[in-house]
Amino acid sequence: MDMGSKPPGRKKRGETKEYPDEVSLIERLSEDGDGFVARRFEEGHTHVAFAETHHEDRLHAEMVRLVPELRQRIGLRTVCLEIESRVQEDLDQYLRTGNEAFLDRIIENEKKMADNGYPVRGRITGSYFDIIRRARASGVHVIAMDNHEDEENRNESMTSMIPVEGPTMVYVGLAHLIDMSFFGKQYSGSIPARFHEKTGRTMYRVFTLFSAEGGLAELSVMERLYAKWMDSLVAQSETLQGAKGFGLDLRKHGIHYVFRRHEPPLPLFQEIDLTSSNCYDGILYRR
Repeated sequence: MDMGSKPPGRKKRGETKEYPDEVSLIERLSEDGDGFVARRFEEGHTHVAFAETHHEDRLHAEMVRLVPELRQRIGLRTVCLEIESRVQEDLDQYLRTGNEAFLDRIIENEKKMADNGYPVRGRITGSYFDIIRRARASGVHVIAMDNHEDEENRNESMTSMIPVEGPTMVYVGLAHLIDMSFFGKQYSGSIPARFHEKTGRTMYRVFTLFSAEGGLAELSVMERLYAKWMDSLVAQSETLQGAKGFGLDLRKHGIHYVFRRHEPPLPLFQEIDLTSSNCYDGILYRR
């Protein structure tokens, strides 16, 4: 798709009376952020993929909050995490007994991964492993789905670990939700695409943005641009200022084109459409 072209049947800014600008569009279509993910399940999705960046602890904390909420509200059964599948036995023992020694062994494995150059240090220093603790306390099963021992087939391997039945939350790095084969075979065929081929089920993908006011040092170029743009919309709206954040169902409302206007000018991403269905279906913005 030509990144600069206008998608068929979609209106550009200023072309409709209903949404004269981006602020009014977001005001009209946004949902309360706290229940955004739960509503996707309630609408019939059995699997929701929640994109993470390994360094961003605010994302991990959001997941810690979500697990008990989703268990109580929609009966969440499983959380799939991007940790090595070889630790599943220790993970099962922790979930069964609550003995922290088993969780410590899993964390030690992550430390070894970080020492070997994998970008997972933010998991160790933040609240990532509280997701497992909260899952156990809520009666939610956890699956360790990653496999660096089969590096060339990581997406395929991870997809095979996801249970067909839901409700299931998949918490993985954003790169695994997009076909980024130019980075290597391990990123070819996104996890949602492979899961759909395998099961016929569509995985709803949520991308979370945090206000730039919380600090920009840990944000990628794309996250910085999107966060500053969202912050500017909030600054223009008393309605949006009154909430801690909001969710946008891009798929339901067909508004990926709004985000396309703010696509970062990165030559690396010219071959893919980061704001189309190739990437995510919903946005969760937190202030």
